[in-house]
Amino acid sequence: MRTIGLSISTLGRPTLIDTLSSVYEQGLIDGDRVIVSFDGPPRFDISIDQYKKLFPWAEFMERTHESGAWGHGQTNKNFEKLHNTVDVITAQDDDDIFAPRSFDVMREHANKFPGYLLMSRAYNHAWGLLWRSQNWDEELVEGDERFVGNMAHDGHSVWFPGNAPIFPKLGLPYNGDQEYIQAARLLFWDRTHWCPEVTSITRPVLTFGWKLNYVLVRTSAQVEMLRVLRNECREGMTGFTGVVDKGMQKRWWDGNKHAMRAFLMMDGPSAVGFVVLRPFDEGGLFGHDRMTATIGVGQRYRRKGYGREIAQFAVLAAQGPLVGTAYSNNPVLPLDYEAGWEKTGEHDGLTELEMKWPPKFLTAKR
Repeated sequence: MRTIGLSISTLGRPTLIDTLSSVYEQGLIDGDRVIVSFDGPPRFDISIDQYKKLFPWAEFMERTHESGAWGHGQTNKNFEKLHNTVDVITAQDDDDIFAPRSFDVMREHANKFPGYLLMSRAYNHAWGLLWRSQNWDEELVEGDERFVGNMAHDGHSVWFPGNAPIFPKLGLPYNGDQEYIQAARLLFWDRTHWCPEVTSITRPVLTFGWKLNYVLVRTSAQVEMLRVLRNECREGMTGFTGVVDKGMQKRWWDGNKHAMRAFLMMDGPSAVGFVVLRPFDEGGLFGHDRMTATIGVGQRYRRKGYGREIAQFAVLAAQGPLVGTAYSNNPVLPLDYEAGWEKTGEHDGLTELEMKWPPKFLTAKR
């Protein structure tokens, strides 16, 4: 697998914890590097030493470059540290997060397009989905007076080769990320691959109104929480509906954990629901074909609005088309259609569904 190097420059805002949590839940591999550089002393009452204890897998640097300029100088310095140590280099802000499975899909793109600049999408609370077009010089959409139009414009969308002899850097003005994007496009004008996935979410608190956090299932305790939730939801399953005991769960997990991604949806320490993503077509997990999702909400948390949120998360985490089945008399089906699921067939009391990419809730005009 291709390794990823990440730079985060920060003033120590409390949102940094959410940013770093979203990095950890990508499922880091040996060789990945995360460098966090502080632009001045940390704000609030969290010291650098405390950050190190919370996130021991990241490298934390006190200010070693000139202050100000929105951390652009620190980011450039981090790019130099990451250069020739990882396969792909990117950056993130301390008040934004990575969308689920961003690292999965970007590793796959890097495998298929080594030495290429990778341009992914971002989702912005104010402007919606970026980019909508690959044409940098395309005119703005009719009636859209904002500068974004259909153009790619977010610095978080840039993933460049770690061994590039010359790599883009951020300019020091506020719009230095725009200079960074343009420099990247010029340096790799004949080696740019446009990736349809959404890898970054800006200002997540304002974006979807989600209330839950997600955890990538890795530990035995998390596997057990997944089992308990699944048993609470078994009657709605379209496959095996029996009770899964601990032994069955362990055998299933050991045999499938490398071919799927499972997430627990958390409200504080409580697991509210789950999402399990599996390939429907060959290559569906780390490639870019269709996937299928199993979704459940614990009995105590139903009819509280969590179902819609978890369903949206599943679609975003799929990072591509989804297919699935539901009982034709399922009262939730109208909500599925409203969310963008399309009926593709029906048999034996089951309705076959497909969610195209990008999903409706990402492309709806804001």
